Amino acid sequence: NSLFHLLETFKKSGYLITYLSNTNRDMRLKGLNLMIDLGKRTLLSDEESHLPKNLEKVLLSHLNDAHEGVRARAAFVIGRFDIISAVPLLAKMAQKDEILREVALFALGEVKVQIPLDNPAQSALLKLSKNPKIQESSTYALSIALGTQKLITHDLLWQFYQTHRDPAVQSQSNIDTQAKDN
Repeated sequence: NSLFHLLETFKKSGYLITYLSNTNRDMRLKGLNLMIDLGKRTLLSDEESHLPKNLEKVLLSHLNDAHEGVRARAAFVIGRFDIISAVPLLAKMAQKDEILREVALFALGEVKVQIPLDNPAQSALLKLSKNPKIQESSTYALSIALGTQKLITHDLLWQFYQTHRDPAVQSQSNIDTQAKDN
């Protein structure tokens, strides 16, 4: 039974690597979408908690793909599959890639580990949450990522809420306050 599963895993990962290694962007995207469609339950057995290393290596390489759509989809897949080795690359993407910053933050929010005491995604998010540039440009994504990781950051989230509220909500709040005072 385990030999059968091993063969099935190699077959699936080989199939995916064929798509992911293609020079055509659409084929790489198809491979990434296929990973999402198959999901962790199909690609991993109950005994496995990680993708095969060869598949993980190809997936990580897509964080540096020339096409931003491939980079974005790869970050999403990495978050879904809890690929801890990608955390430094996702943190770098959140810091340097303004276009994909929010995607990287969401992916970091998704990465879970078995032992919560040593979660590099949480550490990376806490460090990124102190970066004023990221606080200003990606408040919503950072808030979601911090919440998804269940980080205790009430003061920071309250600060985000106070400084980045929707102007329409702020004006209605000011009108409500003025009405109460009269």
